[in-house]
Amino acid sequence: MKQLRAFSIIALVLGSAGIASGQTSYTWALPQDGVWGIPENWSPANVPDATAEAAILNGPGPYTVSLFQHLGGISSLTIEDSAVSLAIESGGHLGVGWMLNNGLIRMKAESGSTPARLYFYVGLTLSGDGELRMEGDVLRPTIGSEVPFTNVAPHRITGAGVIDAGFVNDSLMSANLPGKRLSLLSSINTNNSVMQAENSGILEFDNCYVGQGPDGVIARMAATSSLSDRRSSTTADWSPRTAHSWRIRPI
Repeated sequence: MKQLRAFSIIALVLGSAGIASGQTSYTWALPQDGVWGIPENWSPANVPDATAEAAILNGPGPYTVSLFQHLGGISSLTIEDSAVSLAIESGGHLGVGWMLNNGLIRMKAESGSTPARLYFYVGLTLSGDGELRMEGDVLRPTIGSEVPFTNVAPHRITGAGVIDAGFVNDSLMSANLPGKRLSLLSSINTNNSVMQAENSGILEFDNCYVGQGPDGVIARMAATSSLSDRRSSTTADWSPRTAHSWRIRPI
């Protein structure tokens, strides 16, 4: 925890406004798939894995960068192209102080291994027109943060996993893997847009509270999808909006 907080302080000073002065930027050097942890795959040749380093996955795609190792934290991550993907594999861990995602981030959790983990420092703003997809099953990938992060429109968070962090949702959060749970664990959250369960997915509120902005909607998009409450303070305020859509009254 002391190490994480040390990274947070550095990211606040150097990474919260993107690629700040004093940072060293490393750009993906291959026009094809490759592994994050190989220095020659970057220009200049170095694996970005420190709080004074920024990683840029530029276009054009398509290609996928696979991250297998535990990285303590980088100042920023930029995915420039819609055809570019970052796959945080099982066992992979990435800490980020600032992020722009115009592509696809896939977080994996294969049986028999440690689920992928993504950690946001100093109240990161998650922006861009891309998607962060959590691909959990029995084991589930995790998003963590010391302070609430913001999911900015039109960026999307989808799939099945655990969000063990406070958040402000100004875009879309969707539990959309059939029979799988997207679980919210933090006690401090704000929804100003859409949080939904669709495609037989389960949006689970686990001992958390969600304060609704005037346009905030929590929706069950079909009868086969579900909203699950586990000791949360949200459901006492749920009231029907349409046949399969629900809304928490504004605070």
